Amino acid sequence: MDAIQNYSHTQENRILKRNLWKFFKILRTQANPIYGMLESCPINFAWITIIDKSNPTNSKRIPISKFVGSLKKMPSTSKYYQLNILAKEIIYINELSIENVKSVIADAIIRYEPKQFINKH
Repeated sequence: MDAIQNYSHTQENRILKRNLWKFFKILRTQANPIYGMLESCPINFAWITIIDKSNPTNSKRIPISKFVGSLKKMPSTSKYYQLNILAKEIIYINELSIENVKSVIADAIIRYEPKQFINKH
């Protein structure tokens, strides 16, 4: 099972906590390298945004490692989540599938690879 149902509501780009956790759990169980990459990357490359359901302008950005490490402390009933990856622009992951996340990460790496590295090869 690669994809996870992530919309039991109508807000685009919003994910329920349980579905985001299921996605990370699948990646971890499969020992998928994407899990290690996302969990260890700095907040300026990939992060989770916690959004208040009653006031969507009220949001908080956290590193993925904090979400994974503090799952039980993360609110669920009054919040939505977004998985974000910085490529050329901020990409909101609205389909929690391994292939989709791989594609976004690959695009981000290709776009930000240092020019001096590209010129040497």
